[in-house]
This record gives sequence, C-alpha cells and structure tokens, in this order.
Amino acid sequence: MEIKTSNKRGNIGIAIAIIIAGLLIATSVVVTNNKDSQQEKTSQEISSEESINEPIVISEVSEEDYIRGDINAPIKIIEYSDTECPFCKRLHQTLKKVHEEYPEDVVWVYRHLPMLQLHPKALPEAVATECAGEQRGDDAFWQMLDRIYEETPGNNRLDLEKLPEFATDIGLDVDKFNECLTSNRYEEKIAKQTEEAFNAGAKGTPFSVVVTPEGNYISVPGAQPIDVWTNLIDSILENES
Repeated sequence: MEIKTSNKRGNIGIAIAIIIAGLLIATSVVVTNNKDSQQEKTSQEISSEESINEPIVISEVSEEDYIRGDINAPIKIIEYSDTECPFCKRLHQTLKKVHEEYPEDVVWVYRHLPMLQLHPKALPEAVATECAGEQRGDDAFWQMLDRIYEETPGNNRLDLEKLPEFATDIGLDVDKFNECLTSNRYEEKIAKQTEEAFNAGAKGTPFSVVVTPEGNYISVPGAQPIDVWTNLIDSILENES
C-alpha cells in the first residue's frame, strides 16, 4: 500500500511521513477498466518528496459534511466509499471501532465514491443516505448508511426495494423519503465528491484521507485493518505531545 502525505504548512508533512513510513505496510484495491477485474498491490515505503510534489487537495470538513463525532476533534478521517464495495463494508466496521476507541481524538467524515461501472446500485444507495440526512441530519444519515452496509451482500446485490423499509425502520417520513429518492437533487453533490476523491489520488474504493491537527493530509487507500489505523493515529498524537 502506498501512503501519501501532503504538506500544507512547512515541513511537518515530512515528519509525519517519517513516523508512519515504517508502520503502514498493507494492501489496497485498484479497480481497473475491466468490470470483473480487481487486483491488489503493495508498497513497503512512501516517498516524502513525492508527497510534496503531489499535494492532496480536498474540501475542508464543514457543517455541510455528515460526521460522526466532534467536528473539532484534532484528527479527521474522511472516507470516500461505495456502499456496494465489499472492502468498503469491511472498512466501515473498522472505522466504527476506531471511532469508539478514539472518541475525543477522531471525527469520522463520510463522502461518496460510487464506482458505477461495477456497482450501479451504489448511486441510489448514496442518494438514500442523503435523503435520510435531509430529514433528520447526521443521526439519520449514519443510521441509513449503517443499515445499508449491514444488509447488502456487496457487489451490487442489495434489493433496492428495501430502501424505503430501512427508512421506515429508522423513523423517517417514507413519502418524503421516496420523493427525495426519485429526485435527482443529490446526484451533483455525489458526483462532485467522486471527482474530488479521484483528483486526490483515489484509484479505487475505499479511499480515505486523514487530516492531522496541523492540517496535513495523509491518504490511506484500501480497507486497512484496525492496527494500521491505531498505529497511524497514535503516531500523529505522539507527534503532537
């Protein structure tokens, strides 16, 4: 796996790169143009020089994002995911554990990256989360997202007829939800988040960006296991102390 850092303020990004270079050896997923083809690749080191030459540019976390935790937490994990991606489903459970383990240090932000060539159902599912959030804010957004990840077998196999059932289960106005679901008012937002992820270096799903307290960006592709995340977070926190 290749972990990249982007430096926004001085040389702090180089320091972060040095800290995590020996820690993060794992696997990421690259989606090719072949619909049925996925391959894994690994990388045992990162390049600080490459990180600074290829800065990560994403929109800053704001009240317009759907977040889990305190928006003022020192570390922000911005996840770009596809609800029909099996690796995203795995990462979703991992980041739940991360959020539970670091409730004061980490805020979790979810943004959309539906891989439509592989998973066309991921788009209406992304819209469903937005429609839930439209009615009852962050709590409903995350409840809908959790339910989709729990119920989908992955790889475009969720029965979309279940989405209104999920809305009922989490207490939404189903008529309003269905109207929203059949509208196209969130497709531009989803498309912009998808474009942003690819511009930031995503080559598949899931793709995450960690924002450090100094405002440096660290990209983490793939469904990394819990120890990769805890090592990274602990390294950032130790660098701050």
